[in-house]
Amino acid sequence: MHWDKVDNFRIDKFLMFLRFQFNQVLAFMKQSNYEPELMKWYQKLIKTLFLNSQKSANTATGIPLQICDVFLKEMNKVDNLVSLDNLAAILDPFLASLSLISNGELKERIID
Repeated sequence: MHWDKVDNFRIDKFLMFLRFQFNQVLAFMKQSNYEPELMKWYQKLIKTLFLNSQKSANTATGIPLQICDVFLKEMNKVDNLVSLDNLAAILDPFLASLSLISNGELKERIID
């Protein structure tokens, strides 16, 4: 409700923090050799994040949009030689969310 009153520097810092967190999640998964239990947790995390963005107004889509924006860059920083099986598991929650979300902007961002 109050995002219009927050200055751009704080918003930029918050988005940078989200990017750092997402990088750390990817790095942790790589360090644990993409352990199946950890992959299940990651998939549930991303699906929940995307689906919860549907419950409230447009204010809740900022975090999923940021994750979509930074995904490729952060994935390349962490593991640019990820196996196809692991890559498919990492992309699964993005693709599974496509059919369940109604926000057109978020759908386009996932596809991009």
